[in-house]
Amino acid sequence: MSTFSLRMQIADNAYFTPHGAELFSREQAEQARNFHQRMPDYRPTPLHSLTAFAAELGVGQVLVKDESQRFGLNAFKILGGAYAIARCVCEKYHFSLEDFSFEQGRAALPESITFATTTDGNHGRGVAGRPKR
Repeated sequence: MSTFSLRMQIADNAYFTPHGAELFSREQAEQARNFHQRMPDYRPTPLHSLTAFAAELGVGQVLVKDESQRFGLNAFKILGGAYAIARCVCEKYHFSLEDFSFEQGRAALPESITFATTTDGNHGRGVAGRPKR
């Protein structure tokens, strides 16, 4: 039988301030979740319990997020990119984020818009759009 050991060093973040930023409020998180839930093919991320691993660590539970089915990109990063783009479009054209969808936005936009990102990884692929199936 193998043994597992884990050394951890916990330190305070000297840059942390307890004052919350408006962008990271509960209200903003709920707004983002509501937006994502309106996206076609959105599903909550499934969690898988690693019971044997948790027992080996001596903890009650270990859960792993399974992003392998997320919009064909296998990553959660499409959600952040899509939400940021939606917010930018809604702000520029005075659309309501609560009612916004990319399909309606494409039809209503008076001009073509280009968004760029400096990565071709999961975030970049998320900004580029959902792959065709």
